[in-house]
Amino acid sequence: MIEHKSGATSTNSDYRAQIQIIEHKFRSSSTNPDDRAQIKIIAHKSTLKGISIPKMAGSTYLQRIYCINLFSIFNITSLASFLNDLEGIKADRLECIQIERGQAMLTAKNKSGAYVTLHNTSTKEKLLKMKQGDSFYCPCCEHEVIIKSGKIKIPHFAHIRNNSCHASSEPESDYHLLGKTKLYLWLKSKKYHAFLEAYIPEIRQRADILVIINSQKYAIEFQCSAIPEEDFISRTNSYRAQGIIPIWILADRNIKKIKPNEFSLRNFDWFFLTGGMDSPSIITYCPYKDQLTKLEKILPFSPRTVFANQCHETLSSASFPSFFHASSRQLPYLRQWREKRKSWSFQSVRTAKVTDPFFQFLYVNQISPATLPPEVGIPVAGIHLIHTAAVQWQAYVFIDMLFRKEAGQSLSMDECIRSFKNRIKSGDIRLRKLPLLDSKEYLQPLISYVSFFKKTGYIEEYKTGYFKVMKKVRVAKTYDQWLEWEKNFYYRHQKLLQADNNGKIAF
Repeated sequence: MIEHKSGATSTNSDYRAQIQIIEHKFRSSSTNPDDRAQIKIIAHKSTLKGISIPKMAGSTYLQRIYCINLFSIFNITSLASFLNDLEGIKADRLECIQIERGQAMLTAKNKSGAYVTLHNTSTKEKLLKMKQGDSFYCPCCEHEVIIKSGKIKIPHFAHIRNNSCHASSEPESDYHLLGKTKLYLWLKSKKYHAFLEAYIPEIRQRADILVIINSQKYAIEFQCSAIPEEDFISRTNSYRAQGIIPIWILADRNIKKIKPNEFSLRNFDWFFLTGGMDSPSIITYCPYKDQLTKLEKILPFSPRTVFANQCHETLSSASFPSFFHASSRQLPYLRQWREKRKSWSFQSVRTAKVTDPFFQFLYVNQISPATLPPEVGIPVAGIHLIHTAAVQWQAYVFIDMLFRKEAGQSLSMDECIRSFKNRIKSGDIRLRKLPLLDSKEYLQPLISYVSFFKKTGYIEEYKTGYFKVMKKVRVAKTYDQWLEWEKNFYYRHQKLLQADNNGKIAF
């Protein structure tokens, strides 16, 4: 018996699949390091069902274990205990475990060079006839592939051996295979010219789906797992170099919802941001629900925490232009933003570290985080371009630009831009990496913020790009006073804050 990490114990089962390798190194008294034991692990989903151990006369050294369909990952203690129970094998120390994953695909070429897809191959008899009657090859690396059709995954092609084929952007899972199949069938149902797993030889990449609409090519990538930033950018740029518009769709299960309209996004999730300055959005898809979801009007409060509309649509009712449809121009979660901003002031007093450069900056300027003016940390157009939390980057801009200015003194836009760029250069303000946005007008958040002070009467433009300070921004002396001023601030400027987040601000 072997114990799985979830606590399940082994029983018999008939589930078997492809061989994968897990390498181990053990202390042993063997004089022949080439001796090997083969252990077949038979598993179904996350529960171990049974084991079968072939006889190995005289072997006292185990170098490799060849596993059958390792759906379950066993913890080191359980594996070591199990190996210790094997007759004639000593496993004093388990040094490493490494799992190598192969590529799976739905499209391959047959011996005559014709493309064959498995998305519509539903019967076992047809699959068996295909297996016996033809040979198949990867369109990308030209190595031979075989048809696999078990009880777990949908039928697919797989390389006979793990190799260096890197045309796909990620290892396949059932979730990914099912997702791109459904997206492909959806496009075909709309009478578009769509190709599943289209290999593009000029760039040696395989798109999940290539679709041609009005002579324009689109590469649709349904991404279920994180890939390195350089790979994402490289694939995107390669498509664009061929005149192909990339559309990256994130697996819906990757989006972490905190509460209504509030989400936590990883750095990788931000790569999928698309849309214009006034309508940043991320498209996700769940093949199990058959549902497209769009996070619209994404408004980051901090590097991870964002506010957004979440709009759902069944795949059958969705249209391809919906990928590019602009969201509404109203900001519906200003109240949530305000509460988060108030919470930041309250919590920062207790959690601020004197070693933190930002809080050092506040203290040098004799400002407490608890009484940082409510004019600092507001939603503005283009805020998604900045990785640094809104409260922090706006505090730098406010203190550099206005805090020391008295009424009647002058201020220029060039000064603000120069100061903003210096903060970026020093690392105080970090820009966000957004490879899908064609235009990254990184000065837009700054321009929007300056415009807010102009519209609220703090500054007045007397010549293009030049302003005169009309009144100082007050800094509260106590937290209770700050709460009162904060309440009045949002009462007076609610409509302006909602409208200003729509971008396109000019002087």
